[in-house]
Amino acid sequence: MRRRGCLLPRGFDPSSLSLTGWYRTNYGGADWTGTASAGSSGTRTLTTGTAPSNATTLNGMNVAAFDGSNDVLIQGTGTLDDYINAAAYSVVMLVRPKSAASAAGNIYDNDQIVSDSGGNFGVAWSSSGVAAWHYDGDWTATGWTALTGNTWAMVSSVYNGTDMSCRVNNGTAATQAQGNVSGLGVTLRLGQNFGSVFTEMDVAELMISDTELTTQLADVKSYFNTRYGLAL
Repeated sequence: MRRRGCLLPRGFDPSSLSLTGWYRTNYGGADWTGTASAGSSGTRTLTTGTAPSNATTLNGMNVAAFDGSNDVLIQGTGTLDDYINAAAYSVVMLVRPKSAASAAGNIYDNDQIVSDSGGNFGVAWSSSGVAAWHYDGDWTATGWTALTGNTWAMVSSVYNGTDMSCRVNNGTAATQAQGNVSGLGVTLRLGQNFGSVFTEMDVAELMISDTELTTQLADVKSYFNTRYGLAL
């Protein structure tokens, strides 16, 4: 695979994964077209509410820079069940969250890196770190996993039908017993919670699967390090 006349180092190729959504650099500053994989990710586009900037780069590639005021990308067509299964899902992001407020009492009221229009699912961000959650009759979340603001990190949320886990850089997981997701007839959002709270952050990649990813997370971390010149 070539980028700007150079050969990228060989390594894990995420296109081998069955992804329902995959958005990665170079972001063009408008709609974000899905990247093809072994799943249906190439058929889905995130459309702009207010478009994030693409002026910020990581290893020479444009990322989506959300200003925390009104920037948001939303699911273009369909509903959340196009991306995740009620009984299993995985969300993996390469993200650099910026400023954050103290943790809110209700998990859905926090800044959300990824969420939906109904407040049924998300990865929350606060000064306490990141936490994964979804609605299963109650809004239950994992504990907060520490994440230093303004630092690139791999953040993952994985649900296997019994437990939900949240990891930073594929480290120790914060886990929570959880029932299946309810209310999937909503739309995916990147950069906004279900209400009017917007998240200031940079996003280089977002991967979503309707299955549980386990050992593949280490492969994705290696891929992020190679593609973006990081040491996560």
